[in-house]
Amino acid sequence: MRGDFDGDGRPDLAVGAPGVAPRAGGDRVRIIYTHAKVTGSHGVWLDDPTTVGFHPYFGQALASADFNNDGFADLAVGAPGYYGPNSQDGAIYIFLGSHTGLHYSGKRIVGPDEFDLDNEVGTALAAGDLNGDGYSDLVEGNPGPGGGGDEQGSIAYFLGGPTGLSTAAAGGYTSTAQVPEGFFGASVAIGDVNGDGHKDLVVGEPGGGKPTAATYGAGSGAGDVQIIYGTSSGPGTHRTTIYGKFVNAKGHLGAAVATGDINHDGYADIAAGAPTATVNGHKDAGKAVVFYGGKHGISAGRSKTISRQSPGVPGNAGVNDRFGFSVALGDLTGNHHANLIVGLPGARILGNSGVGAVDLFRSAAGVITAHARQVSAASHGVPPDPIKGSNFGFAVATRGTAKGQRSLLVGIPFKHAGGQMVQIPGGPRLVSTRHAQVISDPQPFDRLGEAFPA
Repeated sequence: MRGDFDGDGRPDLAVGAPGVAPRAGGDRVRIIYTHAKVTGSHGVWLDDPTTVGFHPYFGQALASADFNNDGFADLAVGAPGYYGPNSQDGAIYIFLGSHTGLHYSGKRIVGPDEFDLDNEVGTALAAGDLNGDGYSDLVEGNPGPGGGGDEQGSIAYFLGGPTGLSTAAAGGYTSTAQVPEGFFGASVAIGDVNGDGHKDLVVGEPGGGKPTAATYGAGSGAGDVQIIYGTSSGPGTHRTTIYGKFVNAKGHLGAAVATGDINHDGYADIAAGAPTATVNGHKDAGKAVVFYGGKHGISAGRSKTISRQSPGVPGNAGVNDRFGFSVALGDLTGNHHANLIVGLPGARILGNSGVGAVDLFRSAAGVITAHARQVSAASHGVPPDPIKGSNFGFAVATRGTAKGQRSLLVGIPFKHAGGQMVQIPGGPRLVSTRHAQVISDPQPFDRLGEAFPA
């Protein structure tokens, strides 16, 4: 079962806390086991096992899967700020599941150590079986230079096997149209969008555009989403690139991506955020785009762009809402249709800016904007503490249970001293906030809730 680190048949929870004080409260991952047989099951901390000094941002990205197919879920932890001898390289640490929970495997993936060229390996992670051999594999995004240039970005994938995840990349990609500060690989996801039985890679390039682009977001495409289609042996050469301008979402499209089957047709769909898109003259109001999968893959013509001005979406677009900063797709209602979940961590709530919120959408033949539901610090059952700048919705995800139900996970990394997360059970009304559970971190600067496993 995905996320079951101790093999008891119940998924466990990992939450990133990539703070700014290594070994003194920051740069950690919190593990919450659902069974009391693991000592400290309600709050075990995984610390960066090797790095001291600097700020590796251990826990900024997480991915959970069974890399060695032993029946226990494993955990990959990104540390994109890891420093090598000459530059920032980035790193990924692999923890293996067991009857006693997670343990560091001794394996880590370290980015290129290129003098005066900062790489950011481990910024984004996603896991899935890319070559159909029964072992889960790992995809990582490195929006840094990727071997040269000015933060053009790259991705790489690593194969699982009987001895676990290989630390040698099996392959990698750069953007179809590299531009300075394109940040290809800022987000990654995995899903079979064309229904051929092979997993495809979804990559966000929020600074993407035409080759004339010179600065972050200055490209005429204003961000893009790229799909690398899978084959029986893994990711192949057939690709699709969709620019933000083609779907009315110029605003760092691809800053966040997620996959799931919205219309229950057997094809994976894609959600992508464009959090700096202008809406009705409001800068950084943000948009989200849904691309529907099909026999021929993804296209701009089979998409839907949503903002706070769409009919049925709560509230109105505002400056710095950043709608689409985080996105997720998961079945909250139990009807086998993935629901669209959109974080807008900059939203003004109860008069305070940057409190943040999460918008939830029903699904049928596609995403339904009518009667969309918003969850925030103003929702009944959620702790009513609308702190300015706390960023409710900075990260969003869904989590399964042993009974097949799902819950909504919301990260609030800048709330109180060390951050906070909220888990809200799903149900017929998308979620039931009166049963919300809150986990807080009293340690300053931890930023608990900044990442959940992909």
